[in-house]
Amino acid sequence: MSDHEDPSVCTARAAEAVARFNVIRVGHGPQNALVGGLEGFRLQALSIRAARAQTGLKIPMPVARTIAELGVGKTIGAERLEAMHTPIDPEDRRRPVIIATLDTTGMQISVPQAILKALKKPKWNHTAKPTIAWERAYKALLEHDVQLVIFDEMNRAARRPSMGEVIGGDLMDMLVGGEAAIAFLGTIEANKVFKRVPALTDRMKSPVVLKPLEWYIDDEKAIFLEFLKSMDQAMLDGGLVTSKAGLDDHVDVRTENASADEQAGDAKDTAKLLWEVCRGRLRPLCLLLEEAVSLVHYDNEGLVLSHDILAQAVENHSIENGVISYNPFNGERPE
Repeated sequence: MSDHEDPSVCTARAAEAVARFNVIRVGHGPQNALVGGLEGFRLQALSIRAARAQTGLKIPMPVARTIAELGVGKTIGAERLEAMHTPIDPEDRRRPVIIATLDTTGMQISVPQAILKALKKPKWNHTAKPTIAWERAYKALLEHDVQLVIFDEMNRAARRPSMGEVIGGDLMDMLVGGEAAIAFLGTIEANKVFKRVPALTDRMKSPVVLKPLEWYIDDEKAIFLEFLKSMDQAMLDGGLVTSKAGLDDHVDVRTENASADEQAGDAKDTAKLLWEVCRGRLRPLCLLLEEAVSLVHYDNEGLVLSHDILAQAVENHSIENGVISYNPFNGERPE
């Protein structure tokens, strides 16, 4: 930002850059496994439809869950699969995969309303009667040839204990009488719902495990480094920076060639510092990088995510939002 530049111009430029950053979709191994697992459930639903037609049997649809803490990439993985199956032709009404996000009320009607909202049905919350909402939801699922319903934020269904068993019963009916597979995404609180409905839990397929990536486990560190490398390249390809930031730069102090300074931990180990800020969780990492992109485009000087820019992004985002209480990019350590 020059001394004579209007701050509103700088803000608009930064906002436009953030919008471009937010369309970046970089996968990583565990998230790719989630996408592949969800796609497998969709294909199973199609096979079960065919088997039902041939045999006349009421074969239940498959159901699975992924329970993990916030920020590890569950929703982004589901969005990737949904985008893969969204028709390009706007006249094509098919929606093979939908993400139905439960509201915060934890009420029985939350489930069918989430389906109607995901399918962009008018007046999706028009009725307060669950039976009528479910009738509309079943009709909409058939109309749009939905093959997989991903229920996100399933933990919200546990907020009213008396509703958990009722909601679970509705979902059991959907498995037996519906035409779509079901997958649940949520935090560990969602398990309270499943425990109240053993018949639902007993039908669960093997879960896809997602968790924060650990720096001190070699395989997980490699996944984290590859994600950083891919993000670095994606930002360069998208014109958000003029050169790579070296986000995946790190010093392995176990190597024989590490210098004395490196052995002492004095080197700027960008990748490890980023891991320390987000503790291996991708959402806070991406929000940190988003803030860094905003900063460089606001200033418009060089468009490089330097160490100092990343340090300022930690101050602005990670510390202010309680992700971390200190700034490792400034050499600070926890008290």
